[in-house]
Amino acid sequence: MLRALTNGYRDFTEKPDLLSVRYNWIILCLFEGSFHPRFEPPLPGAGETHGMNFWVIPPQTPYVIVARTRRCDRAVFHFSDVPDILRSAAKASGHLARHLSPERLAAVRTLVTYIGEHFNHPTALSEVRYEIVLLQLTLLALEAMDLKPMHPLCNIPTERVEKAMAWYVEHMSESPSLSDVAVKVHVSATHLRRHFYERLGKSPKAVFNKLRMQKATTLLVNSSLTLDQIAESCGFHSASDFCRSFKLHFKVTPNAWRHNVNSSDAAVTKTAAKKRPCR
Repeated sequence: MLRALTNGYRDFTEKPDLLSVRYNWIILCLFEGSFHPRFEPPLPGAGETHGMNFWVIPPQTPYVIVARTRRCDRAVFHFSDVPDILRSAAKASGHLARHLSPERLAAVRTLVTYIGEHFNHPTALSEVRYEIVLLQLTLLALEAMDLKPMHPLCNIPTERVEKAMAWYVEHMSESPSLSDVAVKVHVSATHLRRHFYERLGKSPKAVFNKLRMQKATTLLVNSSLTLDQIAESCGFHSASDFCRSFKLHFKVTPNAWRHNVNSSDAAVTKTAAKKRPCR
């Protein structure tokens, strides 16, 4: 989901950036001017990414924007999660940087306009629009990758995986086991586990946990539910169990994640995040 959106001009002389850690995935696009993210400590092979104008930065990556021109026109998207293929590409070297053509930059501007109104005045369809924008940004980030061709997939295992995920989401609060899910899609737990590894490259446990985290982040931002209520809704045995799993996944507590929507203009430092207890 989209947690924050910043766009427009920023005067880096009057308002310089500060070295900080963001909790979310950052997709940063430079339209006009000149700057680059400087990572602390430096990432292997990152350099200063001169000449680039599009970056994808994983959560918990300390960086500061270094501007070479006083005013820069940019857009900063903060997403709680990104597609697995983008996650893998960015984490391979600690970040992803590329140069977008003027046509591609214009496409990002269009996405900012498309999503801006819904971010400021959300509706029931806003989450769908956020997903559309994230997928478009993912395509822009990865379109230059040299990807290996994939063999056609057998429909039956794919359908079983999709049905298993859909059923799990509907019954998440019941904390169903893999055997429970397998029964509902008419396959053994062993076969279902193999289907997940074949189709997604992950265990059912990892996929189900990601689904729980996605629901939890949505509830943290879009509701006033307590941690106990969110834990129950997402199938955790207790709030403390939920807190441990959430912090292991996002490297930050649910309360800190809920109350600190980071942006390039107002980011929470790692020190401050560590001091906030999970309660």
